[in-house]
Amino acid sequence: MPANRWPGLAPEAHELIFAGSGGSSAGQTRAFMVAGVPRPIAQNLSGNEQATHNYVYNNFGMANGLSIEDDLSGAYGPTLYDATKPFDNRDPRFDAWIFADRDTISTRGGVPAANKFAQLWDDGSGNSGAHRDGRGLSRTGYMFKKFYPEINGQHHVQRGNNIIRRFTGMRIHMRLTDVYLMYAEALHVAKGATTPSNGFALTAEQAINTLRDRAGIPNVHPAIVADNIKFMDELRRERAVEMSFEAHRWMDIRRWGVAHEDKYKMKTGLYFDKDWTFFEEYLIVERVCEYPKHYWLPFEPNQTQFYEGFPQNPGW
Repeated sequence: MPANRWPGLAPEAHELIFAGSGGSSAGQTRAFMVAGVPRPIAQNLSGNEQATHNYVYNNFGMANGLSIEDDLSGAYGPTLYDATKPFDNRDPRFDAWIFADRDTISTRGGVPAANKFAQLWDDGSGNSGAHRDGRGLSRTGYMFKKFYPEINGQHHVQRGNNIIRRFTGMRIHMRLTDVYLMYAEALHVAKGATTPSNGFALTAEQAINTLRDRAGIPNVHPAIVADNIKFMDELRRERAVEMSFEAHRWMDIRRWGVAHEDKYKMKTGLYFDKDWTFFEEYLIVERVCEYPKHYWLPFEPNQTQFYEGFPQNPGW
């Protein structure tokens, strides 16, 4: 939000349902806004949280509205994804919320040459760009810019384009997108993708397509709508994109009962060289998540000893 302006007074603030001040500490607010950007660009403000390749690849799909997997299958029309140009023809939210290699950061005078464009390449042999694979840099080949200050295509850079002080951060507890997503998911489980609820006219399909219309991508493919399992997969993917980097993910994959699957445990990055002659996924870390143990926290032992038969949570 523009500095010193309460969001409720801004006509573009319809997205906020419950929100509050980002706090009295300007440093904390700014650190949140630059959280996904390496320190050479945002300097010591940045915590440098990173988008993993598996998350980006599995969720941020193509401009035709399909996941990369469905696009490559050829079952839903012409294929757009090109493994030799993996950042092209993507869902517009990929370009809006994620920095990929060679993306423009700021071309203003005074910005160091190394920070004018994202340099996120790493060939896996010790050669890497200015924003990759060092302390305070990206380990994965991506940065996220969802909350990053930008004016007319020019992003905040601490040296040469310090625009972050023109903004104030807000703590969003719930926004309208989440309401549409929760409604669509609950209604789909209860009545399917194409039946409206008793109290509201939108179907689950229409609720999701409302978000897609805003993003500028086609509606969910009719063949996916007709398949309950595929449509649920699409609901999950839509939520992963729209609510990305907003602290919903761990709760979502737990309540879906999928957190222990390899798709969610294997955190990967992307190796590629400066000239983009190859792209190769590699494993960074395998998270520990056992089912059902890590879906719940343990009770303190003394709490389970009040009386015989008080159970401990599974696996603990």
